[in-house]
Amino acid sequence: MENPAISIIIPVYKVEAFLQRCINSVLSQDFKNWEMILVDDGSPDNCPQICDRNAKMDYRIKVIHKRNEGLPAARKSGFMLSKGRYIIHLDSDDYLLPNALTILYQKAVKGNYDIVKGCNYRFTNENSNEIEKPKLCNTEIISPENYLKALIRHEIKPYIWGGIYKRELFEDCTYCFMSEISICEDWITNQAIWGKVNKYIAISDVVYVYFINPKSMMQSTVLSHQYINKIGFLMKQIALNAPKDISKIIELDRTASHIRSFFIPELPWNSDEYKKIRKFIDETNNLFEIHTYIDERFLRFIKNKPLFMAYSRIYAHAFKLLKLKGHKRSIL
Repeated sequence: MENPAISIIIPVYKVEAFLQRCINSVLSQDFKNWEMILVDDGSPDNCPQICDRNAKMDYRIKVIHKRNEGLPAARKSGFMLSKGRYIIHLDSDDYLLPNALTILYQKAVKGNYDIVKGCNYRFTNENSNEIEKPKLCNTEIISPENYLKALIRHEIKPYIWGGIYKRELFEDCTYCFMSEISICEDWITNQAIWGKVNKYIAISDVVYVYFINPKSMMQSTVLSHQYINKIGFLMKQIALNAPKDISKIIELDRTASHIRSFFIPELPWNSDEYKKIRKFIDETNNLFEIHTYIDERFLRFIKNKPLFMAYSRIYAHAFKLLKLKGHKRSIL
C-alpha cells in the first residue's frame, strides 16, 4: 500500500503474551486503509517470530528488526518507514476497540484537526476497568500556545497512544528530545510537537484499552528528584520559543512533582530540594497557583520543615505498608 491513510506504529519488546491480541485489534477494524509497522526492539522472546508470521499473512504489515535501544528509538524507526497521512501510536500490550480507526480518522478529516484523542479503558485485570477521560473533553484547543499550556497543566492526557496525529507534526528532531529518558517520553513527545498543533480535540468516544502491566517500568519505578529536574530541563528546551508565561507553568508543574516525591517511600528526605521548594512557594502567588497542580494533602505543613518532614515520612511509610504491601520499587 503506497499511500495508506493511517500508519500504525507498534514498538515491540517482551510482550509475547499480549502482542497477537494487539495485532488482532487492528486486523479486525472496519477501516481498512492502514499500514501496521511492528518494530521489534531486539525482543529476546518469541515476539520477532510473531511479527514475521503476521507480516506473511497481510501485506499491510511491515516489520523492523533492530537492536534494543528503547521506546523512543523504536518509534522513530517506525515513523521513518511509515507513509501514512496520519499516525497512530499503539503500545503492544494494549489494543484498539472496534471502530476506533473509523472514529478517529473521520473526526480528524472532517474537522481538519492536527490531533484527535479518544478516551480509554484502564484495565488492571479481567474484572476491573475504568474509563479515563481528560479534563478538557469535546472542547477544541486552538493555537500551539494553548495546546502546550493545556498539556503541561495536565488538562490533556500525556499519552501518545489513543489518538490520531497528522503526519507533519512529527519530524526527525522530535525524537531527539527523548534520547536520554525512559519515563515521561509520551508527555515530552507531545510537548515537542507543540509548535505545529493549531487545532486539537479530545472526544468522549472510548477507542483504546490501556493494559496496566505490573511488570512494566512505569508501574515498578519511581522518579528521583534528579530525574524530575532532567524532565524540567527538556521541557524548558522545548519551550524556548514559547510565550514567557509558559516558563512559569513549567516551574509550577516541576515544583509540584518535587513535592509529591517527598511522599514516596523509596526516596530519602532531600533538604536541598526542600529549600528550593520553600523559596519558590514563598514568592508572590506561587503557593496559591500550585494548588491547581497538586492535591491539597501534599501541601499540608509545607511551610513548616519539621512538621512537613514528619508528615511526609509517616505518609510514605503508611503508603508502603498499605498500598505497596512492603514491595520496593526501583529509583530512576
